[in-house]
Amino acid sequence: MNARFFSIALAMPLLAGCTMTDDRMAGLLSDPGRYINYSCPQIVLALGTSMERQRELEQLMAKAGNDAGGRLVSATTYRPEYLAVRGDINDLRRTAAGKQCDLSKAGETASPPPRAAPAAKRAKPQGRTPPR
Repeated sequence: MNARFFSIALAMPLLAGCTMTDDRMAGLLSDPGRYINYSCPQIVLALGTSMERQRELEQLMAKAGNDAGGRLVSATTYRPEYLAVRGDINDLRRTAAGKQCDLSKAGETASPPPRAAPAAKRAKPQGRTPPR
């Protein structure tokens, strides 16, 4: 009796999550007031960065979705972040509309982070070497 009740209680929230749309789930994963104090340039920059991350996650999910194991990895690893980024994009657009920001350059401002130099090409320290 207790095991049956426990399994039903466990399955209910999991099944309820299956009926939610992506936009509804994205709204639950984002903070609605997060961008309210951003200026228009900050909104444009954040939107460009979020859109770039969304594209990266879409590519990763498509790459991982070729077999059953990949779909599982995609659903557990990339999808929650993808939904959170979508929620952020929706919030940024809503905030920008309220502030009448021009979002025409939002996709152009995102730039990849600088890459570190490979270990083999880093300069070796000059001078004495520490004793062993």
